[in-house]
Amino acid sequence: MAVKEKKQTPAKSQYRDISIKGVIAEYREASLKKNDYEKAKWSSHQSMLNRFKLCHLLVDWQRVNTWLDAGCSTGALFEYVDKAGIAVPYRFGVDAVNDLIKEARSKNLAGHVKFFADDLVSLADDGQRFDLVTSIGTLQQCGHRPADFIGALCLRLKAPGQIFLTTKNIGWCEFTSGRLDPDPHHSWFDFNEIEGILGENHISIKRSGGFLPQTNKIVAANESHTMFFWGTKRE
Repeated sequence: MAVKEKKQTPAKSQYRDISIKGVIAEYREASLKKNDYEKAKWSSHQSMLNRFKLCHLLVDWQRVNTWLDAGCSTGALFEYVDKAGIAVPYRFGVDAVNDLIKEARSKNLAGHVKFFADDLVSLADDGQRFDLVTSIGTLQQCGHRPADFIGALCLRLKAPGQIFLTTKNIGWCEFTSGRLDPDPHHSWFDFNEIEGILGENHISIKRSGGFLPQTNKIVAANESHTMFFWGTKRE
């Protein structure tokens, strides 16, 4: 994020012009890194872990028997949940990058876990529906417009199942003030746009806002470059 001298207000959602093939190429290169957070292109291990902690905090795990993690990368979220002592009988991870899926399959995870190397939006609908669908930091780097990717997420969620996602927030006050520019290597989204797309897909938002990944704090939406949504699918 580059500091600007001249103040200007960024437009609504800014989409990076990149195809799913381009995303795969970038993450194939990242998969050669040593640590999970580097392979997933997080800024630090702590920022990755704190996003997982937020998911842990908000989701009602007593209602989860089947779980789909979209953009699962190396399976680090499933590994975190195992260490936290949360048992979900059936877990499925999907990621478009085969190199990351190979890493995920190498992990010693509890219970019934399957990983698939595929693009969620292009993946044929087999009719399976899940109690929980998660997507942490994937939307901004998925090679699809948010309506298509979120639509694919919500399609696979049964009612009244839960959805949890985090993504990049263009409404951060540092951007709207003009003090900083959004990083052009990501797509950045307007909070109301993402909220609206979730609503169009029959999601009732239970909690949403901004999140500070480095300090693990929930804040107002305009106080962070990261925003989150947790909700349930209407009957």
